[in-house]
Amino acid sequence: MKKSVSILIILTFVFALVFFCGGNVLAKNPKLPNMLRIWTHGSGTTGYYSAMGMGPVIQERTGMLVRLVPAESDVARFMGAKQLAKGSQSSVLLLTDASTWTASRAALDFAAPQWGPQKVRLIYGGTGLHMGVMTRADSGIKVMSDLKGKRWPRLLGYPAVDLFHNAFLAFGGLTNDDVKLVTYSSWSDAMRSVLRGECDATGTTFTTAAAVETAAGPHGIYHIPMPPDDKKAWDRFHEYMPFAHPHLNTRGGGLSPENPHHGMSYREPYSGYAHVPDEVVYAFAKAAYEGYDDFKDKHSDLVDFSPDCTVEHITEYPIPMHPGSIKFFKEIGKWNDKAQKWQEERLLLEEEIEKAWLEAPFAAEKVGINLGGKGWVDFWEKFRNERLSKLDLKYAYK
Repeated sequence: MKKSVSILIILTFVFALVFFCGGNVLAKNPKLPNMLRIWTHGSGTTGYYSAMGMGPVIQERTGMLVRLVPAESDVARFMGAKQLAKGSQSSVLLLTDASTWTASRAALDFAAPQWGPQKVRLIYGGTGLHMGVMTRADSGIKVMSDLKGKRWPRLLGYPAVDLFHNAFLAFGGLTNDDVKLVTYSSWSDAMRSVLRGECDATGTTFTTAAAVETAAGPHGIYHIPMPPDDKKAWDRFHEYMPFAHPHLNTRGGGLSPENPHHGMSYREPYSGYAHVPDEVVYAFAKAAYEGYDDFKDKHSDLVDFSPDCTVEHITEYPIPMHPGSIKFFKEIGKWNDKAQKWQEERLLLEEEIEKAWLEAPFAAEKVGINLGGKGWVDFWEKFRNERLSKLDLKYAYK
């Protein structure tokens, strides 16, 4: 009898410990998968470190086991998320707007026949991703046009980097033909190319490890200015990235309130495929919104994931929102007419891109270009933009 009572007491204690310390694990929605994978940029990037700070909060509040999966290219991240979007596991992506922009529009690498337009949805956004071009302080490079003839990184399978690297060059009136391209397979490796002396300059986020290391290195760091009043330069830049905007940054490698830098900024939200279950996205958005105070101090960029960051800045995101997130924001009274209008416009834009993708191969064949063959990417870009230019929508035809 005493033994049975002792066992009962022990089991009661264990249950209480799990219940009170395990948060929502026992009470989690049975419709949720056992595991949620968060696909991020490589392990040396700002995005990966911020996901490390936020992931445990999502896990505790949803009961889903959260696993971070760093991958060195957009293609790898989207491929992984696409394969693990159903069943006992599900996936979300921590990606910049440059990544979701290229994927949703079938731009650059996503113009390949096996890809095409990807149905990507905003889940919860997102830190303001502050970027610029860094070089060594003693390089002699002072303005973007000085990059002519210099060594400049290019990444394989990473169309988002191609996008903003092209935009940075355009700011200085240059193209890829004006620089010496050095190929890399990872973003982290490309950003460290300046520190190693392999490239003369590279695009970078200011708070990434590569920028901090370069600033502390023997040659120091210099961030090429992007003056906000240089309208012609910004017009050239916006031909590639219309969703980015000027930003005065004060934190990161070589920067401070006393030594700020005029660069550019855009968003790095959580996103996912449209077929990720609504209940998964709803649980994620709710956990991120309500758990802000638990993760905001885990990384310098997480302060930007404020509870009201998504809907208040809805027109800064180039993709529509996932229904699971919309359900949550409606419940807390944050969804509004402006957000609904933006959602409808993004869905219309997505529909037109998909129609153009189906029609383009037939139009290309008439001029001797095959789907995925030589000249296809340039043809598709022109065909799509001509089609979208007829729509009176923000971000439609750039």
